[in-house]
Amino acid sequence: MANGADGIAVRDIAGSWQRLGVNGAGFEAASAVSLTAPGVYPDYVPRAAVLGALAAALLAVGCGVRRRTFFIGSVLAWTAVWSFYEIRNELFIPFNPFALGLGLVLVPVAGFFMIHGATLGRARFRTWAVGLATGVLCFYSIMTPFYAWSAHLLDYYALASGLAIGLGIATASAGAFAVIELDASGSPSPSAPAAP
Repeated sequence: MANGADGIAVRDIAGSWQRLGVNGAGFEAASAVSLTAPGVYPDYVPRAAVLGALAAALLAVGCGVRRRTFFIGSVLAWTAVWSFYEIRNELFIPFNPFALGLGLVLVPVAGFFMIHGATLGRARFRTWAVGLATGVLCFYSIMTPFYAWSAHLLDYYALASGLAIGLGIATASAGAFAVIELDASGSPSPSAPAAP
C-alpha cells in the first residue's frame, strides 16, 4: 500500500495496483484523481509570490529614492501585508486579532515614512514605473515554475521551488540595477571647466 495527499494505492495478491481516492465515505476507486490532473501547489505559494513581488518593487523604488525613511517605511509596509496574510493562517485559531491589529497600526506608519522619504528623494516617474514593472515581473517569475509543475512540464516540486527562488532573486536584482542605471544616466553631468 502507498498513500498520498489525494488517496492511496493498494496492491492485490495478484500484484496489480489500484488507486483509491478519498471522499466522505472513505476510499473508492471512483474518487481517484486522474493521473493527468494538474498538480495543486499549496496556498502559501501565491502568498509568498505576492510578498516577494512587493519586496522587489519596494527595493527597486528604494534604489531610486535613496532615503532611509523610505526603506523604513518599505519594511513596515511589507510587514503589514504579511500580517494581513497571517490573520487567517493560524492552525488552531481561525482568526488572529494580533495580526489584524499589527497590520492596521503599521499601514499608516509605513505610509507616513514612505511618503516622507519619497518626497525628500524626489523620485522620478520612471523610478515608480520600473518599480511597478519589477513587482509584476517578480510575481510571475516566482509563479511560472509552479504553473509549469502544475501542468506537468516540470517533474519535481523541489525543482519548481528552486527555479522560483532563483528567478525571483534575479528579477528583483535586475529591477534594482535598472533603477540605479537609469538614475546614473539621467543625472546631470558635472560641467566642464571653462577654457582659459
